[in-house]
Amino acid sequence: ELVDALKPEYVSPLVAYLCHEDTAENGGLFEVGAGWFGKLRWQRADGASLPLSKEISAEKISAAWGKVTDFTSAHYPTNVQESFGPLMKNLNTAKSKGGNEHIDVDIAEGFEFKPATKSYDERDLCLYGLGVGAARDALDPKELAKVYELNPQGFKPLPTFAVTVPFGVIGGIGTVPGLSFNPMMLLHGEQYLELRKPLARKATLTTTGKIAKVYDKGKGALLVIETLSKDESGADVAYNEFSIFIRGIGGWGGDRGPSTNINTPPDREPDATFEEKTDDNQALLYRLSGDPNPLHADPNMAKMGGFERPILHGLCTFGVVGRAVIDHFCGGDPTKFKSIKVRFAKHVFPGETIVVEMWKESDYRIIVQAKAKERDVAVLSHAAVELIDEWPKPEGNGAGVSAKAAAAPAQAEAAENAGGTSEVGTIFEHIKTRIEGDSGLVGKVDAIYQFNIATNGSTQSWTVDLKNAPGSVAAGTAEKPDCTITIEGSDFVAMTKGELDGQQAFMTGKLKVAGNMMLATKLGDVLA
Repeated sequence: ELVDALKPEYVSPLVAYLCHEDTAENGGLFEVGAGWFGKLRWQRADGASLPLSKEISAEKISAAWGKVTDFTSAHYPTNVQESFGPLMKNLNTAKSKGGNEHIDVDIAEGFEFKPATKSYDERDLCLYGLGVGAARDALDPKELAKVYELNPQGFKPLPTFAVTVPFGVIGGIGTVPGLSFNPMMLLHGEQYLELRKPLARKATLTTTGKIAKVYDKGKGALLVIETLSKDESGADVAYNEFSIFIRGIGGWGGDRGPSTNINTPPDREPDATFEEKTDDNQALLYRLSGDPNPLHADPNMAKMGGFERPILHGLCTFGVVGRAVIDHFCGGDPTKFKSIKVRFAKHVFPGETIVVEMWKESDYRIIVQAKAKERDVAVLSHAAVELIDEWPKPEGNGAGVSAKAAAAPAQAEAAENAGGTSEVGTIFEHIKTRIEGDSGLVGKVDAIYQFNIATNGSTQSWTVDLKNAPGSVAAGTAEKPDCTITIEGSDFVAMTKGELDGQQAFMTGKLKVAGNMMLATKLGDVLA
């Protein structure tokens, strides 16, 4: 009975149906028998992508096997473009930036830290001021204003306190995937702080951060960490950029990063000099503002890091320099301080004398360097402070509307225009300018393109004529385009910005080409 039920006569009707001219089915796979008919399809896991510029080993396959076999987010490729999509994506995005046994740049670079919230009040501001040496003369009204919240002449906290706010974020550097190091080998290379508004006497700030860049400096690795701190209303308060140098983990042959010598002092005597002897216990006081690294407190840990005794925090010297500029060029008013950029050249031992030399480059820019007097070495170099006369008033109606709420309509409009007709139109204006500035482009491309850009549920067409001199760009369809490009507005914007590879967009179906497909390869000249 089973054999009889599987006879060919129960299969051949499907063959006849598939062969009929009215049948739309093509390229399908079917399982048939005993009067049952069913179509089969391929199901593919998300899979794992491994960089081609690194060795692909059985061990790496083993480590990624969970992803290779995970069908939680399955895909059903139905054509060649969909089948090759992940391969093309890996070809274009999985190029390794290198690394070694201590660091995998592909994993570490771009890592986003867990956001951290910090609340502070007058006590924290006063403690910070004392930590960076303020009010040594407790009878000086200007100095007292930095550390005494009830000061009759007003409380004026030091703006460099904002550099301590992201400590809760960058303290997670030891948990960054793809990065392992001895904490005693970590040094602070450079620091940039920019205030976006004056510091309030008390606030709760939320900070986000990421590792923006990883550079190979030969003897070590340099990590550039960007952070942004916002207040309860969502308004930006402070932007910080930490350049962290980790000794002993470099040398993989990676990008060394930009080499700049900005903020070099002019060849003349300083316009102002500030000198102050630090206290023997100043590092112990400063660490209470949020930087508990034992390198600055524990003699044994300092020796492990290669220092004869604990060193002063570079950011403490940073605060001393900020104070010096405020006193000499802001009339003691911290609200005129906008930003500071420094490079930490050498360490300072607690008890040494810091000499700050300052050159007035303009009314709003001061070049700075600092030395350890006893050893006559530069401890802080290539530094500059930017000043401001008056901060812009916050937007709003003055009736308790937060900056976040006041900005909402503009943010909504920006979101609506992202990849919309406004931004797309700007791109075609750029193409028009490009054509007008390059007379040889018409002869080089020799084609008429029609772009069909889908935005907000409708499609708008643009014609780019690079066949008939002098060339032109116009809204609307072309009478006889040589090549027609169809793409979503957001993908078009991403492609012109270099965020989406054109070949990858084509292979994944995001970019559709009609007419002479080879002309699509000349899009680089059109969209440059």
